[in-house]
Amino acid sequence: MKHVGIIGAGIIGACIARELALAGCRVSVFEAHEPASGASSRSMGWINASFVTRVDYYEMRIAAIQAHRRLDKQFNGALETQWTGSLNWEARDDKLDEHLDELGRFGHPVRLVVRDELRRLEPELADLPPKALLMDGEGTVEAGHVTQVMLRAAQDAGAVVLAGVPVSAIEQGDKAGHVIISPAGRIHVDDVVIAAGVMTGELAEKCGQKLPMKNEPGVLIETNALPFRLQHTIWSPDVHFKQLQDGRAICGNLFSGALGDDAVEDVAHRM
Repeated sequence: MKHVGIIGAGIIGACIARELALAGCRVSVFEAHEPASGASSRSMGWINASFVTRVDYYEMRIAAIQAHRRLDKQFNGALETQWTGSLNWEARDDKLDEHLDELGRFGHPVRLVVRDELRRLEPELADLPPKALLMDGEGTVEAGHVTQVMLRAAQDAGAVVLAGVPVSAIEQGDKAGHVIISPAGRIHVDDVVIAAGVMTGELAEKCGQKLPMKNEPGVLIETNALPFRLQHTIWSPDVHFKQLQDGRAICGNLFSGALGDDAVEDVAHRM
């Protein structure tokens, strides 16, 4: 039985752990903190293929949407995926038309809607733009919740999850495979999967691999339950937001600049 060590217990590591355990592998998952304590609990969780310029990348994103739909069906709704579709007016005027044409060339299910239809689609929103792109078939998840569900499924299939166990080194085995060194000891594995979010590049170097990564900070705000219901995921020039099943809203935006507390608070207030 092949033994695979997975470093990182976020949504990616959890899904891989389940798939490998179901395929008959012995699986050990190493997590430096708690599962889903990194980007997976701080994510918009938008399932989309909307921002692509290459056909191979587009096809990968479509395959991901299809995989989410299969998982949603396999887990009988336990993943709490919301297939709301999205409204996007992040680009304006000619840029929005260019985006529409670009997605149309890929065959993406997208259409242009004008303000009157927008008002019918989202009656609670003020300051609606003259037009937006409507993309049916896209959805959102709470990535932290999905991580927990997938980890339980992986454990049910025989995977072992080692939480609070940071990996300090990855060495080549004497004859084959690798040795993962952590507070749990020296554990020999046949293969290593690194799914550690922003730490993936640093951990890859422990294996002698260079992995260029672009890590961009962002700001997320979680509200209390709102007294109204949004029908779609919304992407405007100023803020992106979605509403959870319990009424809370998650608002986000990319943040460029130093991550000082004052700067983050300023971005949050503007959002």
